[in-house]
Amino acid sequence: MFSGVFSHPATIAGGILGITYAVVKAKPPLIPAASSAVNSGIVGLTFFSLREYVASPLLVHAVPWPSYIRRKEMLQADNKSSPSRTLSYSEMRSHSMLDTALAGSMTGGILNVWRRGPSGIIPGIVTATLICSALQFTWNEANVIRVKYISRPKGTTLPSGADAPSPAPERSFSQVILEGLGVILPIKRIPDDVYLEKLHQEKQVVEKRLEVVRQELRVAEAVLQEENNKS
Repeated sequence: MFSGVFSHPATIAGGILGITYAVVKAKPPLIPAASSAVNSGIVGLTFFSLREYVASPLLVHAVPWPSYIRRKEMLQADNKSSPSRTLSYSEMRSHSMLDTALAGSMTGGILNVWRRGPSGIIPGIVTATLICSALQFTWNEANVIRVKYISRPKGTTLPSGADAPSPAPERSFSQVILEGLGVILPIKRIPDDVYLEKLHQEKQVVEKRLEVVRQELRVAEAVLQEENNKS
């Protein structure tokens, strides 16, 4: 049941991708959407079932890492009487990474063997492990960005007579997202003054080109005028 909850978004996403592909290829969208939705639903159901009922229980009971020990203690303890500990950012970034990699390798191996035979087990394991690990890391990083954005201080009250520190510049949510994506993607934010200088240089280049075009037009008009006078 739990894995089925997560397979529904995969099915919907697959249907949307199928419709998009059909629109790009100018084909009827029904068959590609249905095929993509079914395939995505099978992949999602297989992956989340393996992760929740095979990979995670196996790792919780077999791996002596702090995160799995904590999860094991949470399963054994009464959640109502045991307050949950706040996770650190490093724990949030590594959350379910091994579970997802293991479940992804099993899913990729099983489905690729089903499609291509025994020769597809190794490519399926490697490809699915890399893709699932990258998606899980991206999801974890997005959660870290969300928590940082929500928990950022709104302001502090100083005693009377104390010098108030200069307030930090307010950052928009899009800036926070870009800064977080910069950790995993080669995205670099250009300062405003550098960007304006670059625009100014490009403007000067365009103006020079326009001036050359104007001169050529004046020369062409003069030549045409001279030919018309001769005739």
